[in-house]
Amino acid sequence: MATLTNQHNFIWYGICSYDETSPKTGSGTNDSGDCLPFSLNDSGVKTAWYINESNQKKSWVQGADNNDFTELVCGNAYYI
Repeated sequence: MATLTNQHNFIWYGICSYDETSPKTGSGTNDSGDCLPFSLNDSGVKTAWYINESNQKKSWVQGADNNDFTELVCGNAYYI
């Protein structure tokens, strides 16, 4: 997984398709190459937002008790 170095980042969390020369596993994948959720707890991320399928803004803030989500889910775009 890439390291985020900017204060603000627009990201897409997921994996790209593989060919015969690409590794099937790595950070964020299981032994079958399937994308796994990424826990935001203890990740170093301070805040994250995304827009769900119903066009509702969802947020996560480090240390908050009322977060809308706790992990990045594959196939979604986020603002971090």
